[in-house]
Amino acid sequence: AAHELRSPLTAIAAIAQAARTGASPENAKAFDAIVRSAFHASDVVGDLLTLARRPARGVLQCEPVDLAAIVAAAIADIEPIAAARGVLIESTARSAIVDGDARRLRELARNLLDNAVRHARERVTIASQRKETTSELIVEDDGEGIALAQRELVFERFYRRNDDASGTGLGLAIVRWIARAHDGTVSIEEASGGGARFVTAIPAYRP
Repeated sequence: AAHELRSPLTAIAAIAQAARTGASPENAKAFDAIVRSAFHASDVVGDLLTLARRPARGVLQCEPVDLAAIVAAAIADIEPIAAARGVLIESTARSAIVDGDARRLRELARNLLDNAVRHARERVTIASQRKETTSELIVEDDGEGIALAQRELVFERFYRRNDDASGTGLGLAIVRWIARAHDGTVSIEEASGGGARFVTAIPAYRP
């Protein structure tokens, strides 16, 4: 299903990229917009296909993964977006190993960081730490925070908060899906400065 749904979008992007060559500046901008839209639609298709599957370890490719490395990778992915918005990302990552799918965990961290950057005023922090039986990945922003009544709703697919004009409404649904597939949880708390604090807890790796 993924191939059948994504192939037309890939073709549209390729045609637009080819047509851009030699185009006038005005038309080049239009072709660039088509390419971005095609890739965005492809990402949405991928997210929907992921959410259509039951979250279970059987769909993961697990190995020992240090959440500190996941934090570093996610920062590298999102930092350019944060810089463009004038948001600083700070990290206090400590070694915290889980039996997990590195690609999926990077997606989880990236989605949480992207969400935090979109709602932050100036600063986002991301951390990893080992507890007695779990390893945690924590993302906190200094934005308006999330009301208690919304803290479950934000994990529903296509749900958007009133101040969120960007995004697909699927990022946090994917976060919960990935956490559950790892036999973990993700919860929302109020940050010390009044923003939102997302805590993902996954069973710690035991050799």
